[in-house]
Amino acid sequence: MKTEILMTTDVHLTDGFKASGTSPPDAKHIMTAQLTDELVKFLAGQSVPCSEKHLMRLVRGRRQIKVVALRNLIKDGSVARSGSGKRGDPFLYALKPKQPTVSVTAVVEEIIL
Repeated sequence: MKTEILMTTDVHLTDGFKASGTSPPDAKHIMTAQLTDELVKFLAGQSVPCSEKHLMRLVRGRRQIKVVALRNLIKDGSVARSGSGKRGDPFLYALKPKQPTVSVTAVVEEIIL
């Protein structure tokens, strides 16, 4: 006879919602997605790039998950990182401007007219 034990976790997210899953990684993915959205919202409201220290202090949530969310944003190209990350030249983060999507047919039609 084979017995399986499933662990369930309840995670209370920062906005008051509760996420339930069958394993801890599910909850971690939910929190990472939520903090990714929070980081994007925060950076969208900034007129100048922000240091990581500034981001970690002003965006609510667990630091470890914020770091993962920030690295994911850099990897997928949503956030630009500048600076060398050394004393006196910290990494600075800013949202990359969205590239306007223009269809080739619209451009061709505009040229013809």
